[in-house]
Amino acid sequence: MKNEVKVGDILYGMWHYTMHYPVYFKIISVSEKQARAIRLESKMVQPTDGGYGQQGYEAPGEECRYDRGVHIIRKGKRGELETGSYARYNHYNLNKWDGKPIWADHMD
Repeated sequence: MKNEVKVGDILYGMWHYTMHYPVYFKIISVSEKQARAIRLESKMVQPTDGGYGQQGYEAPGEECRYDRGVHIIRKGKRGELETGSYARYNHYNLNKWDGKPIWADHMD
């Protein structure tokens, strides 16, 4: 499948209620039923709030300093391990990152 997830892919999910907070994961292994990933830090690449770093466009950075575990991402309900078919990981719906910075708003 053209959207199949492979080692090295970066996935993202959005956490938001009143904020828009992107979370990134890098795939480190893929098996028949799941993928294993490490969490990446978000870095502000284009602030839109005058340099305060709470609003703007973010991209994935280095491995997360405070969350160093390996995360298990299971197949979606239809049985695919591909973009857009993932079951929720904790409270994130994951999609493949397209390389473009993502809007983030950390102000509550």
